[in-house]
Amino acid sequence: IFDEIKEDRLIRETLGQLLNQWLKAWSEKDIDTYASFYADDFYSDKMNKAQWIERKTRIADNNEFIKITADNVQVATKNDIFEISFFQDYKSDSYLSQGIKKLKLIKKDGSWKIYQESWKEK
Repeated sequence: IFDEIKEDRLIRETLGQLLNQWLKAWSEKDIDTYASFYADDFYSDKMNKAQWIERKTRIADNNEFIKITADNVQVATKNDIFEISFFQDYKSDSYLSQGIKKLKLIKKDGSWKIYQESWKEK
């Protein structure tokens, strides 16, 4: 049981690092790195990965800056799926919002990938 606890802690640390890298990539408008966090079979808001990244590219291109922060980060697990939920504060030239972001992740070929994302504005 101690090995399971240790492994769970390691996964949570890894996912925390992944979240920070994801936030950094989006804030820096580094679309290639940002896209690398998403699973090929990603689907959210009626968009597949290609459509999602195309939308995010347009947003990045149309804003001088994007600043995104995460507070009250929580990690939950069910079977092989992990969900990171957090309070997101998003600011850009043209848009301000706050709310709860949820990222569902699954391990694919040894790497954690986002396969679903949801947002509920405050």
